[in-house]
Amino acid sequence: MTSDTLILLAVLLLAFCIYYPIAKIAKSDMAERNRAGLSSTPILYFLMLPIVGPLVYMLVRKKFLPK
Repeated sequence: MTSDTLILLAVLLLAFCIYYPIAKIAKSDMAERNRAGLSSTPILYFLMLPIVGPLVYMLVRKKFLPK
């Protein structure tokens, strides 16, 4: 393998290690919003933003939870 391939694999692994736990939290948040009769579109919007979306979601997560 070339060094470019190894760097690509490392970046993909790092992205997965960051995104997967946030996706699990977001999944439970979306289920909670659905039980409260709210749409989960705002959560999906933040999760789909490239690179910074999941991190921004974790910062503003409390604002999206039903009261």
